[in-house]
Amino acid sequence: MKKHLLTTASALTLLATQASANDITLVQSGTGNRATTTQFDGKEGLVLIDQTGDRSFVNVTQEDDSEGDGDEKTYLNKVDIDQYGVARAVVDQIAAGVGSSNTANIEQFSNADEIESPEDVTEDAVPFHVDAEVTQTSAGSTAVIKQGAAGANVAVASASVNQTGLYNEAYVYQYGESSSASVTQGGGNNTSTINQELLGQGSVANVTQNGNGATSTITQNGSGNLATVIQNDDNSISTVSQFGSSGEVTVTQTGANESTVTQESTTGDSVKATVNQTGSGNDSIIVQGKALNGSTTTKGTVTVTQSGSDGKSEVTQWRENSSTVTLMQSGTGNISEIEQEDSNSEATVTQSGTNGKSIINQTSITDDTGRLGVFKNEATVKTSGINTLSTINQNGFNSIANVTQSNGGLIGELEGIKSTIKQSGMVTATVFQTSFGGRNVVEIDQSNLNIGVGRSVAVVYQTEGSDHHAGVYQRGEGHVAHIYQTGEWNNATISQIKNAAYASVTQSGTRNRAKVFQ
Repeated sequence: MKKHLLTTASALTLLATQASANDITLVQSGTGNRATTTQFDGKEGLVLIDQTGDRSFVNVTQEDDSEGDGDEKTYLNKVDIDQYGVARAVVDQIAAGVGSSNTANIEQFSNADEIESPEDVTEDAVPFHVDAEVTQTSAGSTAVIKQGAAGANVAVASASVNQTGLYNEAYVYQYGESSSASVTQGGGNNTSTINQELLGQGSVANVTQNGNGATSTITQNGSGNLATVIQNDDNSISTVSQFGSSGEVTVTQTGANESTVTQESTTGDSVKATVNQTGSGNDSIIVQGKALNGSTTTKGTVTVTQSGSDGKSEVTQWRENSSTVTLMQSGTGNISEIEQEDSNSEATVTQSGTNGKSIINQTSITDDTGRLGVFKNEATVKTSGINTLSTINQNGFNSIANVTQSNGGLIGELEGIKSTIKQSGMVTATVFQTSFGGRNVVEIDQSNLNIGVGRSVAVVYQTEGSDHHAGVYQRGEGHVAHIYQTGEWNNATISQIKNAAYASVTQSGTRNRAKVFQ
């Protein structure tokens, strides 16, 4: 059955070339609206257009391209457009292949009633206050674009969807002013959802997916946010949530990786996060934003690069002040957990090899009234080899910890080397464990009860052999400790409780044991 219902109050151009079972329903009210529809060799093609307001523009083209002939052709194109205000919608669909079906749904609600040049309304007229474009050239694709809603109209919102793969789905919802979104999908069975909420003013979201079975979800509910997601392999998952203002997220994934980024900044400088995962099964979780009394976030920057398989990274930065996390993992099974909740914190972790694990926790001192002051925390961990483990927990003034573990373990039953550092106060710790050793352990605990008074410095070098144990425990002010060990099965312990002190232990050979208490 064919149905034609045409109602116009001004200039109207309608061109329809139809075949069997096409339906067109067009309702226009207002002035200066324009609609153009073109259907070639269609079957079951359906176009529904409803324009309310002035000077809106619609261009629909449905062309059919199939390898079949006669009754073997199946074209199920569908376009459903509803416009209110000054809006432009352009849809170009080609339902290619037997059993193909393209679906496009566009709803536009603009809060403006005119454009700059109302006497010359064409597809090139600028600015249209809401603009939507859909291009679909393969079977089974679905595109839904909704810009504004009754009672919550938008201005200067633009969205585009370009899908060339099979059975891809794209959903774009724009309710914020001056928002922009684009989705490009090849491959097959990909799903992209972009939500730009009412508070997402001036936000930009771009998604590109060229694999199979990839999923991308972007939610923006703050002003001036930017999100870019690129997924080029199968079964990748990306979830980006941006709240507040001036957040920036870039996610690039190749392989069956999963990434979750949440930014909850409110004011201040931009908050950035970059994730680059290559290989299979990598997992990255990044949270930046408010915690503990909901203070603001500034300059939180995260860069994560994971290459290989099954690498896992978790980064949490609460209420940052110039915080920076740079994490690079290469190999298989690397795990890194970083949490920073204070001012001027910086953490850098580089892991290469297999099963390296690094946990850095730089936190503020908190009580019922909120956080107490901490400053300039810095932790750098570089591990290379097999089964290395480094744990750093810093809470205090001007803390710096540097750990380098190279050739981190022996293959076989021997475990990798280990380093644990816990610091509080004005302290510095440096640990080097190099050469091809296993089961080396370093424990440095500098507990300063007088926060901000005096300083403690501990340096440990274990450069050769295996099964070394070095422990430094300092509390008070002005302590310095050095431990140098080579060989095998050496054990050194230094414990300095309070007041000015200095201790140094150097051991080489086998099964030496030294203890110093002051």
